[in-house]
Amino acid sequence: MIGIYGRLKANEVTDLMLGINYRFEDAISPYPGLGYQNFLLGLSYDVNNSELGKAAGGTKSFEISFTWMGRRAGKPLRYLSCPKL
Repeated sequence: MIGIYGRLKANEVTDLMLGINYRFEDAISPYPGLGYQNFLLGLSYDVNNSELGKAAGGTKSFEISFTWMGRRAGKPLRYLSCPKL
């Protein structure tokens, strides 16, 4: 699997994210997300493009994720290059 994400800082506490993942010879999954303070709300839609997906009637799946990125008191929040960490 390979993917890429981009983040746009809307203001001091809000981020907008866009990304896409590709699971080799199986599926494509776009990902929009909204970050607010220590929380991230994301959506993804898994579009299967393999032979297995065609046999199963074009199986697709929709996912909502809610992530809390905790931090220690007094420590500033560090943004990493990977939004899932």
